[in-house]
Order: sequence, then structure tokens, then C-alpha cells
Amino acid sequence: MNWIGNGQSDIGCDRSTNEDSFLIDNAAGLFLVADGMGGHPGGEVASELVAAELPNFVRHTVEKGHSLADPRFHTMLQEDIVAVNDLIVREGVQRGLPGMGTTFVMLLIRDDHALVIHVGDSRCYRYGDGQLTLLTRDHASTTHENVLTLVMGMEEPVQGDIELLEVGPQEEFLLCSDGLNHMLPDAEILKAYEGGPAEVVPDRLIEAAKAAGGHDNITVIHVRQPAD
Repeated sequence: MNWIGNGQSDIGCDRSTNEDSFLIDNAAGLFLVADGMGGHPGGEVASELVAAELPNFVRHTVEKGHSLADPRFHTMLQEDIVAVNDLIVREGVQRGLPGMGTTFVMLLIRDDHALVIHVGDSRCYRYGDGQLTLLTRDHASTTHENVLTLVMGMEEPVQGDIELLEVGPQEEFLLCSDGLNHMLPDAEILKAYEGGPAEVVPDRLIEAAKAAGGHDNITVIHVRQPAD
């Protein structure tokens, strides 16, 4: 099965800079959204580093030939995450931006399996049979609003969440920064998702989030199989 991604990123209504980054590699079945930490120096630098460097590590790991279901492959992915986290810490010190950080969510699809890997509160949803299902768990405090418990850029080694999925021909995926789901509940995301042509799902979701306030940067990737 071939998969294609379509993505858009928008500064939103309130922010002066866009600290989100995203990557689409249709040939590799690799899709990533990163959301630099607002209120911290260098958020956009951290998100750009993750979007540029983590896919390079993952492509190299994929070339070793393990299936997505192989626990050894998952271990190597965790090592990739640790390596990129260390890079962010070093770059922050070298650039005079200590404490810079970012979240990320990545989808890797090969054949009839997919892996969802994430750190922080960037999200991945699966769409099928008219339902939108959240596949990730926000790494966020349950007692303090807008406080993340796990991000890239932490001094200690970072371990991401990895989920293995079987995928069918009619399923689709949605990756987003929290600028989408903080503005729209899941029911409204689904309504906008289904509200027009598949080719412009990211644009439609971004406009809906901006209409609801657009208080943060908004980045969306829609992943599906091409129409026959």
C-alpha cells in the first residue's frame, strides 16, 4: 500500500512567530509534526532540529531491515530519540539557548503496519468508518495546565511512546500540533475533517481552529492512500 501526506502550518492569530515544523516523506512512509515550546528560547530551532534530524536517524534504522513489529526495531528507535534529544541539548548550549525544547509526533507506515511515536502533546488520530480515534497520550501534567512532563530537550534521556498498529486500506491518519486540539474538541475536528475534499483537509482544519480563536501555531498533516 502506498501512502501520501498533505500538510500545512499556520502561525495562528496571536503568535508573532511559528515554532512548529513538519516533514512529509511519502517515499519512506514517514510523517512528522514538531511543536517548539512556546515561552522558551529557541522553540523554533528545537522543532526544526527534530524535523530535520530524527527522520534521518529513522531512515537509517529502517535500512537495517527489521519489521515494524520487531522489538529490536523499537529499541533502535528509542536510541534514535535519545541521540536527537542529546543533539538538541548540545545545540541549545552552543547557540546560547539553554532549555529549548519541542514535542513531536511521527507516523511510520510500511505495508500493512504502522508505528506512532511521540514525545509531548502533539497528537496522532486514526480516521475510519466515520470515527476519529486518538492514538497518542499527551505527556502533560494532570494538575497544572500547559505543563508538559516529557519533551525533547530535557537533560535526562528521553523515551518516547511507541504504538504498533495494523492498518487497512480505508484508514487515514491525522497528525497535529496542539494548536488544533486546544481550539477544537475532537467532535469539531471530525466535523471539519469530513467537511469537504480530502485534498484540503489540513487547510480546512487550520481555518476552523483559527475561527475558534487560533491562539497558537497550528500544524496538520493528513495521511491517506491516493484515490484510484
